Amino acid sequence: MIELEHDAERRPGSATGDSSTNNAQTESSEDYFAADCASAQNDKPDVSLRSIFFDKHIDGKPQTDSPQVSALGVLIVMGGILVPALTISTTLTANAYSVCGVLWRHWFETLIQFGLLVSVPAGIAFAWSKIKNNDMRRVRLIGYVIGLSLGSALLTAVIMTASVVMKFPTMDHQGIDHIPEMSYLACVSWLAVLAASCVALQFRRHWPTKGAKRSSSVYVLIGAALSLLALVGSEARSACIRIAEKLVVAGTSEQQQNGLNFLRQIDCERDIKLDCSTARAFDLSGMFLRLDNEQNKKLYFLSTGQPYRFDLLDKAEFSALPDEMLGRNVIGDKVANLSMHRSLISGMLHPESLTSTIDWTFVFKNDGAEAREARAEIGLPKDAVISEMVLWINGVPKRATIASAERAKDAYQWVVGGRRDPALVTDLGKGRVLVQCYPVAPHAEVRIKISMKSSMKLDKAGEAVASLPTLLKSNFEVEGDHRVHLRSDRKLMLDLDNVRHVVANNGLHQVSGTLASAKRSRDSIDVRVHRDAKITPVAIKDPLDSRGYIVQQYVPTTSNKPDHLVVVVDGSSAIAAHKDEIVRQLSKIPHTIPTSLIVASEQYKDGMQFHEIDDAIKAMKQVNFKGGQENLGAVIKGAELAGETEGGAVLWIHGPQPALDKELYIIAPYLVKPKFYELSIEDSVTDVNEFFKNHQEIGPFTAVARNSSFEKDLGRFLRKWQADGVDYTLRYARTFDKPAALESSIYVQDEISRLYVAQRVRELVNKGNRWDAANLAVSYQVVTPVTSAVVLENSSDYARFGLHEAAATDGSDSILAKTAPKDGFRSSRINTVSSDSSDRTVATAGGAQSLYGGDMMKGSNASAPSLVGATMGGQLVSAYAGDGTTLQGATNGTIATQGADATTIMGLNTAGTVRVNNLANLEALLNILANCLQVSGIGFGLVMLTLAFIKTDSMMPSLAVRLSRSSRVILGLSLLALGLATPGFLNYMVSSARDANLFS
Repeated sequence: MIELEHDAERRPGSATGDSSTNNAQTESSEDYFAADCASAQNDKPDVSLRSIFFDKHIDGKPQTDSPQVSALGVLIVMGGILVPALTISTTLTANAYSVCGVLWRHWFETLIQFGLLVSVPAGIAFAWSKIKNNDMRRVRLIGYVIGLSLGSALLTAVIMTASVVMKFPTMDHQGIDHIPEMSYLACVSWLAVLAASCVALQFRRHWPTKGAKRSSSVYVLIGAALSLLALVGSEARSACIRIAEKLVVAGTSEQQQNGLNFLRQIDCERDIKLDCSTARAFDLSGMFLRLDNEQNKKLYFLSTGQPYRFDLLDKAEFSALPDEMLGRNVIGDKVANLSMHRSLISGMLHPESLTSTIDWTFVFKNDGAEAREARAEIGLPKDAVISEMVLWINGVPKRATIASAERAKDAYQWVVGGRRDPALVTDLGKGRVLVQCYPVAPHAEVRIKISMKSSMKLDKAGEAVASLPTLLKSNFEVEGDHRVHLRSDRKLMLDLDNVRHVVANNGLHQVSGTLASAKRSRDSIDVRVHRDAKITPVAIKDPLDSRGYIVQQYVPTTSNKPDHLVVVVDGSSAIAAHKDEIVRQLSKIPHTIPTSLIVASEQYKDGMQFHEIDDAIKAMKQVNFKGGQENLGAVIKGAELAGETEGGAVLWIHGPQPALDKELYIIAPYLVKPKFYELSIEDSVTDVNEFFKNHQEIGPFTAVARNSSFEKDLGRFLRKWQADGVDYTLRYARTFDKPAALESSIYVQDEISRLYVAQRVRELVNKGNRWDAANLAVSYQVVTPVTSAVVLENSSDYARFGLHEAAATDGSDSILAKTAPKDGFRSSRINTVSSDSSDRTVATAGGAQSLYGGDMMKGSNASAPSLVGATMGGQLVSAYAGDGTTLQGATNGTIATQGADATTIMGLNTAGTVRVNNLANLEALLNILANCLQVSGIGFGLVMLTLAFIKTDSMMPSLAVRLSRSSRVILGLSLLALGLATPGFLNYMVSSARDANLFS
């Protein structure tokens, strides 16, 4: 191959340095090449726009007259430089959010593709300037750049044209096609191809010898090949993932299996999560191999084994939702230097009434240099309810006020903004509450206590089981000293480290122990208490209505053994850790109960059905539990199988499932509808009613109570079908007929009244009667889906939001008191519902309404108490304790999203960045970065504009770089634009990352 750099030094036409060859050239040729050589050596390179528009050399010959405007130059500059550059800049600016989302998807590959786009106008400008100035000192580079520009323009044109022809790639996430816009982009791309081709031809024509022409063409082809390789390499992984996704969704059974295996092997969880979270940001392959949002969520579940739980409430654009709303419902990442330094679970258990009060006291410690917010998601025992919270402020305990959820949350957020000391407890649903406390000051500790009322479960008539709360999620580490300290008037049994039993002189039993940090986070802890075998109703006087009574009763029921039990086991990875436990418990099923097993696994499309439980258990041990498995079809098969005989039952053992499976099945009619039971390893995730929404023939499901470990709960459920198996159902009733005996302990009265009200509030919420639910919950002071507990620092903060400040407390445990005649309590202050409530009224929009929703009164005097009041501007007003508490917004309060595993971004925009909750370091870094880049861009831009009015070719006095006046104007304006755009760009980057749930 001929070296064109040598040609450029010797000038075209000199194929060798031999003098005899030069002498063989004609005199006219010598004159031409001598002039051309002199031009290349003596002319200063002119990089101004004027040199690109006007011809300095025509056909390789210098012009001595005024430069001529070339039609070819206009085509190249307009079609290959200005129009593409303007189109690229405006398109990227108009789609900044989507661009940032694609950058988060795979930033390196995306930058390569953006580089290919920019190479079209930039490469054409560079090469055309070299050709116009006859500057061929880097021939290979010029050829590569021309080829890269031509290849990139051609690839872009082909892609844009294909999208217009196929139509569906032009549709956005809302289903609106953008054919006119894409057609324009295709035309601009083809125009750039034409301009780049003209530049390539001019580059080739510059060389008179065949060898030189051939070499220049090779350089251009190499550049074009590089553009193709760059595109293929940057898109290869995404294309493979998209193809695998298509196979899973629309392929044959074998293709679906191969596609799933590929997705699991390459760990594409992040890619699919981005597809689920934001439909506006998809890569190049996603234009042509696109799935809808529901298919993406299904793929996420199948590949990871976890349902996608970052759904928007109303499918609206997440970035448009208020940051304050996000801060109320989620946990966030672990915060450095923040920990739960010590904790104590204390309480009193009443085995005869089967009720308990549990206090959990935390001490948060911050070893960092900045104030932090502690956030924790706590799992409560089944049917438990939060009744109190205490926050110590400057050593003084302050009790929480329980008010409507929206008002309490607003007050907390406002006080947080003022950097003062609030705490908040919010009900998240499904037995979970969110605890927030701010600030935990630098190098300081904060103490907070939450109290709850909980019912105990009967394992058998002579033994009760109480479950303790657990820490599900937190933004702090769990370390230090953690203890359990419980009391009862009966013997307690606790399985913990360093357990110590003490019996007081008055007969009060006390048990204490310690637990490891890891155990605190993962395992539920059970406490067993001996009790009398006799089970009797417990009646109390209604503390808010002297005429009414609340009766709690555990009703023993003998469960009829099913004539055919079908066990459906989820084959997902979430069950893998419990496979041996399931096998052990299923092997204990009496042989008198015909039992079938169906494992929902992709390995067995027919559900791996077995009619002999022993054979099924052996086969189940060989099943590979992996990824996420579709359970809907397996449960339907189990229902049909159980429905073939009278007395059939289906037990569904499963892990987390998607919110709704949209597959539609045809269910064969039952001979007799079977009973349905479900046992979830994580019962706070799956909404069974929503999962079977499209198949009303399945269910209703009875949830297996989760009071202990998974294996113990499963074993207890299966034992009820043994010969001596008995189950117990907790029931509440409210009546005006005075029971034969009333419970005298004020503590048991307090527990039963709040547990009953919590159950009633849940019923009202499920019926959509949020007004009465909020009214009832505030009156009885319990935290529910429509109420929250909030502690504020100052009395003025309560007054600002119309909240009543709770009575002072000494901070002692509300249940551990000196011995009373019956229950071993002290008689000191306790936060009970006041019994002086005969005059209590609640104003509602409907006028006189029942405090209980109008349908809970029983007995001969079943006339509901009259609750007189007028509508007060849409506000719900309670006269609880005479404080006139206002419950504004009780009817439109929201229940926090369930399973929302997302990080909060909240607060004010500062310097163009977004304040990221729990990520203060990122916030500070972005502020600094935005300020520096903005000031630098504006400063240098103004300097360039100033230099444009100075008559000098030097860019700066100390630099040898020379720019024309027009180039300096363009550079200055570009720097100004970049500086001004930096804050917005950072905002888009952070908001798109937030929407994609990348911070959690």
